[in-house]
Amino acid sequence: MSLSRFAARAKQAGESAVAANLQAGIPVTGLTNGRLQTITPDDYRAVNLMAKARNVETA
Repeated sequence: MSLSRFAARAKQAGESAVAANLQAGIPVTGLTNGRLQTITPDDYRAVNLMAKARNVETA
């Protein structure tokens, strides 16, 4: 497996884990846009991430 493919899969796995926590109502804290931030399930970024995760699961 190439390094770029590995990195893409790691990113997808991280996004899926974050989306799962947000869907369960659990806020997620992490580095976003170079700043430490907490994303709550009703945050617009969370809504976009959960929609993206659903699209990946159905593809």
